[in-house]
Amino acid sequence: MRRLLIALGIAGMLGAGTARGEGIRHPPPGAPDPYRSMMRPDGGGSCCNGRDCGIARRCTVHGAEPGYLEGGRCWPLPPDRYVPPPVELARTTDLHVCRAPARTTDGRLIGVLIHCWTDSFGS
Repeated sequence: MRRLLIALGIAGMLGAGTARGEGIRHPPPGAPDPYRSMMRPDGGGSCCNGRDCGIARRCTVHGAEPGYLEGGRCWPLPPDRYVPPPVELARTTDLHVCRAPARTTDGRLIGVLIHCWTDSFGS
């Protein structure tokens, strides 16, 4: 019985780590914002505009191109928008995306403009 409970506990922890929803998970209100220091590679200023940056779920576009999952779709991560991770994010394996979503009046996601993205793996 004890082995079964340990096995279930381990399976639950593993599942919790991988069963993230799609979209962007922002830092909670009042928490430090590690995205403020990220600057756009095109010289356009800060990557982050309020709550448009956060941890994203990885996916691949056409089986090879890296992307992130939001609104039921895998959005490609442009290689020219990669920025090195700030110190606060350099030790994580998470994908961090800063984007501006475009939505219809009923809230459906129809497009994204990716300002920048980063992870500890590089572009």
